[in-house]
Amino acid sequence: MSQPNILLLLADQFSSSLLDNPALKIPTVQALKQQGIEYRACYTSSPLCGPARVGMCTGKTPTKTKGYDNASPLGYEMTYAHCLRKLGYDTAAAGKMHFIGKDSI
Repeated sequence: MSQPNILLLLADQFSSSLLDNPALKIPTVQALKQQGIEYRACYTSSPLCGPARVGMCTGKTPTKTKGYDNASPLGYEMTYAHCLRKLGYDTAAAGKMHFIGKDSI
């Protein structure tokens, strides 16, 4: 049995309700929404994107990671990407992640 594909889309200042707008012509993203899981009530551990992304990747708050701004290193040996690699997945991050450090996922 093959493993399911996992695609995590994370965007600043983006609401999934935009995908319901018929004026937007984004059929691929809309198809992904129909086939995936949509979280309508999400909360962030930080108002800044870098610490929020680190929190999502590590499952830890900025007080635990000591990352309070966009120039803080990722600094953790275990992220969801590391866990997925151990399960045989190939992982990648694309876009402006704000991660710095030796192993930025």
